[in-house]
Amino acid sequence: SPATSRHDRIVKFQKYRDAGVREYWIVDPEEQYITTHTLKDGAYLAFPYGDTDTVPVAVLPGLEIDLAAIFKESGELTPPSSLLPPL
Repeated sequence: SPATSRHDRIVKFQKYRDAGVREYWIVDPEEQYITTHTLKDGAYLAFPYGDTDTVPVAVLPGLEIDLAAIFKESGELTPPSSLLPPL
């Protein structure tokens, strides 16, 4: 959320790094991009992805997220339940 952006990008960044969180993502649905942060040797490496990219999930090898299937043209996120196959 715009109201918590600074908190998410600075405070949480430091807390997650200090706690050893191996990966976290910041999603901007309005601009339709995601930045992943992957912990390596005590520091985060940032990887930006756009709305048509496929994002590898570092902590789950082999899993990739197709952002074209996530983002709508309106700039909103598609609800995750609509992406799952029926049971």
